[in-house]
Amino acid sequence: MTAAVWSYAGLGDDTGKGTDGTTGHAKDVAATASVTVFNVEPTCRARAAERPQQCSLGLAVNPLAPYTIDNVVPTRVWHGDVLTAECRTLQGLPVTDEEGARTTEWYRVRLPEGAGQTRAWLPAVRTKDRPALSECR
Repeated sequence: MTAAVWSYAGLGDDTGKGTDGTTGHAKDVAATASVTVFNVEPTCRARAAERPQQCSLGLAVNPLAPYTIDNVVPTRVWHGDVLTAECRTLQGLPVTDEEGARTTEWYRVRLPEGAGQTRAWLPAVRTKDRPALSECR
């Protein structure tokens, strides 16, 4: 997986508030939305219930930083997992999936309780959902 990641610098903190204390949610968009993880690899989709490690997808710490081991949270996700997205950015580093679909759009998602870190970033090529969310601040 080629992915881009971005830091929270200027985008807010783990409370979901922007650096100026605002939540960044407009009236015509959802405060949060569910996004379902999509793995483009047919074999991984077929084996999603087994959750094989080689089919897991990494979530970024920062969508503006290179997608490296240092920029991936320890929590992995698999095809079909449902995550809660809080906001999005259209200006992350480009990510291209295995079939050539490319995006700079990223969703800030909540991680499960006990994951250590509370938020991470999912590139839009890893979901078919396109929720109406506010821009992350």
